Amino acid sequence: MIDISKLIEKDKGREVVFDDGPKREFGIISSWNERFVFVKYNGSQHGKATRPEDLRFSIGGNGE
Repeated sequence: MIDISKLIEKDKGREVVFDDGPKREFGIISSWNERFVFVKYNGSQHGKATRPEDLRFSIGGNGE
């Protein structure tokens, strides 16, 4: 889980993993607000609002 209150400007561009059980996607943080982290999935131009409890930072940039 990602804690929105601890995100800093340097976190923009970091790789994250969306994992809600059967579905796993990788993306890049574009921005956030007090409720959602906006993630660009699959090279999208726009960030998709994602609940922070469904995200974790990717370790080593390889999706794991």
